Amino acid sequence: MITETTRNQHIIPIALTYDANGNLVSGDGVYRVYNSLNQLWKVYNGSSTSGNLLQEYVFHPTEERVLIKKEFSSGVLRETTYYINKNFVRVVNSSGTYDYTYIYHEEQLIAEKLPDGTKRYYHPDLLGSTSLVTDSNGDLLSNTFYSPYGVILSSSNSSRYSYTGKEYDKTLEDYDFDARRYNAEWVKLTTADMTIDYYNPQHLNHYSYVINNPYRYTDPTGRYEEDVHLHLTEYLANQAGFTADEAREIAAANQNVDDDPRTKPDMRENYEKGITREYHFQTTGESLRRVRQSSNLEELGASLHTLQDSFAHRDYIKWAIHPPGAGVDKTAYNPIKADTMALASFVSLAQYNGLNNAQIINQWMNIYSSVRNFNQQINPKFKAQALGYSIKGESLEVGKNEYRWGKYGSGTGGYCKRNCG
Repeated sequence: MITETTRNQHIIPIALTYDANGNLVSGDGVYRVYNSLNQLWKVYNGSSTSGNLLQEYVFHPTEERVLIKKEFSSGVLRETTYYINKNFVRVVNSSGTYDYTYIYHEEQLIAEKLPDGTKRYYHPDLLGSTSLVTDSNGDLLSNTFYSPYGVILSSSNSSRYSYTGKEYDKTLEDYDFDARRYNAEWVKLTTADMTIDYYNPQHLNHYSYVINNPYRYTDPTGRYEEDVHLHLTEYLANQAGFTADEAREIAAANQNVDDDPRTKPDMRENYEKGITREYHFQTTGESLRRVRQSSNLEELGASLHTLQDSFAHRDYIKWAIHPPGAGVDKTAYNPIKADTMALASFVSLAQYNGLNNAQIINQWMNIYSSVRNFNQQINPKFKAQALGYSIKGESLEVGKNEYRWGKYGSGTGGYCKRNCG
């Protein structure tokens, strides 16, 4: 028995029925039949095989994936899809035969050629989910937003592949993960995983998806996180010769750009007023000009935020928006780009503080290995350790001082000493 939340926020129970092998059979409006290998074979409308046939599957003889999918309407064959391989899909229906070609780079879908020869280009997030789709001119065709577990929140996307690059089935309302299928609304796989790691309690649930941790290493707000705007900035400011208090003030002002409702990037009002573009989607050149014109540490911190985002958002400046979860906003997604971002931040801080070129070069050489380690790490704990920090709950411990989240300066949030005002 599981529950489902309806659009009007009513929670209703759903009684699901499974066979002896742990395969979902019915309970959600359709009836599933499996072959002797526990592969999905046929899908009927209703709660038994007496309903109309909706789908029929043929699996590849040597690969654990669907080779042919037949879809029916009122029991009559409507469309047949042939998955020749991951690069070529053929669709046959009453209108004709349509061939789709897919291009991958390092296992991520990057382009598609439609039957009429039109080409579309994919910009996946860190998980490989289809987010932005553009045409040959670079114009935006669609923009898809997902919940952490893969529910499509909004989309104008007509692509075959979506969350983590898998195909979404509108009839079954789940994703085809080749060997098994996954329902994002339930956060459950529909067939049991018999491979269990008994040393990891999360593996004891045979139906859990990625041990219940699908978005741990992605950015749900679509920007560099506190690890860059707060922690790395404070570290770089310290290394550029600012006092500890000055470094914290600069870092807090930097982070405050994301936290202040007046400048947050994910608020519709700010987007419509152009504030999102002003603070989060500027070119690197414009951002550097702002840094040089800063008249106090608070302005310097805010300008550094725009500079850092200019690297993360470089490919999205035209639209001043990109989807949540976009992997480009994680330093580990592109450590080389992140290294360049850190260097630009450090040089800007050092120049503002009056260091000469020789001092800047020498100091950067001293800290580069730590910065590079930070940018390559994914786990927040290891990122903090790379800079000599440690994370304690919601606190940030720097040396012997511990700081917790609270009001800082004139902003709405930041790290301050234990007794925040």
